[in-house]
Parts: sequence; C-alpha cells; structure tokens
Amino acid sequence: MHPEVQYLNLARQVIRNGAKTVGRNGTTYTSIGAMMRFPLNNGTIPLLTTKKLAWRSCLKELFWFMRGETDNKKLQNQNVKIWNGNASREFLDSRNLHHLKENDLGPVYGHQWRFYDAEYTNSKEDYKGKGIDQLQNIVDELQNNNKTSRRLIMTAWNPNQIDEMALPPCHVLSQFHVTNDDELSVTLYQRSGDIGLGIPFNIASYSFLTHIIAKHCDLKAKEFIHFIGNAHVYDDHATSLIRQAVRNPKQFPTIHVNKRNTLEETISFFQDYLDAVGWSGNIYYLKGLSTIVEKDPESWKVDEAKEKHKLFFKKNPLLSVNYSFTEPDVSQKIDSRFIFNYCDISYNDFMKNRSNWEEGVGKKQGIFTSEKFRPIYRIYPPWFDHFLHINTR
Repeated sequence: MHPEVQYLNLARQVIRNGAKTVGRNGTTYTSIGAMMRFPLNNGTIPLLTTKKLAWRSCLKELFWFMRGETDNKKLQNQNVKIWNGNASREFLDSRNLHHLKENDLGPVYGHQWRFYDAEYTNSKEDYKGKGIDQLQNIVDELQNNNKTSRRLIMTAWNPNQIDEMALPPCHVLSQFHVTNDDELSVTLYQRSGDIGLGIPFNIASYSFLTHIIAKHCDLKAKEFIHFIGNAHVYDDHATSLIRQAVRNPKQFPTIHVNKRNTLEETISFFQDYLDAVGWSGNIYYLKGLSTIVEKDPESWKVDEAKEKHKLFFKKNPLLSVNYSFTEPDVSQKIDSRFIFNYCDISYNDFMKNRSNWEEGVGKKQGIFTSEKFRPIYRIYPPWFDHFLHINTR
C-alpha cells in the first residue's frame, strides 16, 4: 500500500465518523487518536502527491524553527505567509500580548527548540547561551555514542511560557530513535492536527528534519511516525478532501542532503539552495539553468547559463527524483486563462522524440481546442542531465 493512502483513509474516516464539534475556529469533524507511518529509506521524502503542497514554504519555516527565530518578518521576506494571521496586531491583542510588536510571535517553536525557557523579551534579542538548546543536545547525543538513548526528546510545550506565545504549539513533542546502529526514526506527538491544511505540512516538515539530522549525524533516515491527539477536518474542507481521497498517489520524491561541519552551516547551505530553486506548475528547477523554448533548442545559450550559476556546479542538488519522460499534465486555470504545465524533458530526450513532441501530445489526445493551446517545452541541455530536480507529480 502506498504510504499516502494512510492520510487519505484518515481524512475519509474523520469525515464519515468524526464527532461534529463547534470550536474556536469553526465547526469540525473530530476523531481522537490517529497514527501514520512514513518510510524515509533511500532518501524518500513524503510530500503528498494528491494535492498541491507548498513544500518550499514548509522547509523555510523549518529552517526558521531550527535557527530559533520568532520574527515573522523573516518569513514574510521569503514570501512565506504561514504565520501572518497569528502575527497581526489584532490577533496578538486577542492573546493579551499588547507588549509584542506586530510580527513578533513570542517564544514559539524556534525559541523552545534552541533556547528552551529562556526569558523572552522580543524577537530581535540575541538569546545565544540562554535557556536549553534542545536541538543541539539531540545532535550531540546522536554523535557522541549515546544514540540509542530513549531520552532523546525535544519539546515545544513549555507551560511557563504558553501565555507568552502568539499560538501554543500544535506539534508539541518529537523523539529521536536509532536502531540497527545507524537508522534514525522520529516520532512526533501532535496535540491538534488540521487534516486538510496542517497535517500535510507537518508530515513534510518532520520528514525533512529527520533527513537533515540523520545526515548531519552520519546516520540513515528510516521512518517518520506521526501520532495525532485531536485529528479534525473543518467542515468547509470536507468537500475538497472527499475529492482528494479518490485520487491515486504518485511515487514520492527523494531528497539528498549535503553534510556540513555544524548544524548552522547545514541550514545555511539548504537555504542558499532553496533560494535558487524555481517553480512552475509541478516542475521545480534551478533558476537560470533552464529555459522555455518553442524553437530549435540548438540556439540555447549554454555558456551564458553556466556562467550565471557556476557556483551551483560545485554543489549537489538538494532534491532529486528518478527521471522519467512524461506527457503534459492536465490543464490548470491561471488568471482566467487555461494554460498547460510545462513538458519536463531533457535536451537529449527532446531530440530523440522531437517529431512526437513537435506534433503535440495534447493535440493528439484532443485536449487542445485551438492553435494557441499547445505544449510549452522546458528543455535542459546535455550537461544538465545530472542536475535532476523534483517533480511531485
């Protein structure tokens, strides 16, 4: 069974059998106690494939946690809007946090991970050396022959500071386990899980964390196990989840992590790489190393692109997936116009199958209704073939 089916079954079960509850944010269908297991071996990263997932925002938020940051402005500067609703003046005032400036979230996840219980003043303060650095302690234990300890726990739930936080933590406690000498698994206890929006992010975030910590500690990521106390579906999400539940999951993508000397260097390297990743439809690619062409790809300016991003030829990619030659995806509506996702192919494959692609796979399927609706080819030059990227479809 594909691991994503667990998520789809959970959504179905909660909608069908969950208790209808009126709560702080609206009406939900609620089920108490749920568990899912996601294998991470061979670099597998469980980014759900039956819906669009903003995995880059998820990863940027994770780095923000791992750095111990609590300033929402730093996320906004990266076009990450996850915390905007909880960082507004109105919301902070509703939590009686009148002393915090807008976008200061108080001692939330990052503060507890890196400076647990350090007295909190504001998001600009330097807390280095204060409180307990739980994340670094986990890394130290995993690296210093104490990796089989059953006490490798990191918690974001701090009763002393709950009332100082813009939002009390939902994913409250993670435990790190090493088995078979070098296999790292992480279990997460989440007190409250929004199945439609939050849970896909949480699965991705802690799976990313497992891979990063495993590589940094010379271990192999094995499994992410997710326990949810209160699993719920908001009533206005139910229809879309029912539609999603009938879709067939695709193969999960894979991740490759480059080890650096310190945890901070590893985070910085990932961030640099993320900033150079572009997105189009379901295709993720390195900016400047690809181009959209509808003409002879021989005219592609290879040397110019190499020069623009020569630094990236010294680094391995963060994300990769087994390469496959695929047809265009179904159309999607953007700005009231129907366009088609890019056909993601390498230069060599394009040349081998040129006549078929120039004819237009979509046209042969009767998808295109006029000449302007034709495939757009994203062609990669021969030297790009080893720079494979992620395609979540």
